[in-house]
Amino acid sequence: MGNEVLGFGIDESNHGRYPEFFVAVSSQVHSDFVEVPELLPKIRKKASQDFTNTLFSRFHCRKYSYLTVSKEDFSRWHKYEQKGIIISSLLYPLPKISVLELYLDGELRSDILKNTRSLVSDFLNIRGKCTINIFTGKDLDRRVSIVNLADQLAHYFYKVYNKCRNLDSLSARYGEHEKDLLK
Repeated sequence: MGNEVLGFGIDESNHGRYPEFFVAVSSQVHSDFVEVPELLPKIRKKASQDFTNTLFSRFHCRKYSYLTVSKEDFSRWHKYEQKGIIISSLLYPLPKISVLELYLDGELRSDILKNTRSLVSDFLNIRGKCTINIFTGKDLDRRVSIVNLADQLAHYFYKVYNKCRNLDSLSARYGEHEKDLLK
């Protein structure tokens, strides 16, 4: 991908239970978005130091942000707005780009997909300035490496949260809502 194209793999863990952990991993590395011929593994290991080091070593030239969403948060949003609000929150602030590519694990109904695109465009103030391409699909977290990485990180945060049961500890360790690993 060129400098004006930015892609994100987005996934969540703990779906349907609260809090849910959403993760967006950004990259400008083209191979991160190519569908692989064989399914990628969903690694589900304890949050040991070795696993942590291995997971975070994969973030060279990538950034991530995460968001925890409570049951109360979901109840405040209409179901057609949830994806757009969550994705906009994960991506804000967005650098100046001409193309935004979003890779979301799972199928989305066309009306939710349309509304998500509209909300992201409005909330990030990119309407008319940026093309938004959204790719969805069953098992995208096993077919596209950037989504697989988002899946593993979301699961990791869920495991860390379960271990300490404290969102403040998670924020203190990994940042309030974003961790820039390019430094």
